[in-house]
Amino acid sequence: MNILPVLRTFDPAGFTGEKVSAWLGPFAGNGQSGEPYVNLQESRLERINWEMVHFESALQSEPKEYTISAEKKRARLKLARRTILGGASCQPLWENYEKEGCESMLEKLRARGICSILFLGQPMLGWLGSMPRRYYLQLSYDGKAWKKGIVWEMDSFNGDCWVVATLPRDYR
Repeated sequence: MNILPVLRTFDPAGFTGEKVSAWLGPFAGNGQSGEPYVNLQESRLERINWEMVHFESALQSEPKEYTISAEKKRARLKLARRTILGGASCQPLWENYEKEGCESMLEKLRARGICSILFLGQPMLGWLGSMPRRYYLQLSYDGKAWKKGIVWEMDSFNGDCWVVATLPRDYR
């Protein structure tokens, strides 16, 4: 099955099992006050055909880049007017993997060479001691199975292997 639903609501802590919560307020804020952040482009989708999803590294070829932070990837893809997928798309993809195993959409993506996916459309609030930090979702294949987890916005990713799930802005 290539078409999966998009969730209406997403619970970061419930899905990840990590001590994270919904990012509150505007993306540029500190994540600690206001309404939960909503990825407006993703929230307009009812389902996603994963055959239509773009997986982009956001690395520049000139001058050649070898590493890039999650936050820089996100900023470049926003400038390129991409719909950056987040938790509302990630969780159904993960649940499909848990249910379908080797017949899942994640396994079909792995057969295409995709083994590490960042979902930068859904910021989450986490803490390092008393310092608030912005985190994102990731799905990655460790050689035996897919794993879900979170990454800090300033984590660096080497090469083209860490890709961001996006859709063209006009996807319906």
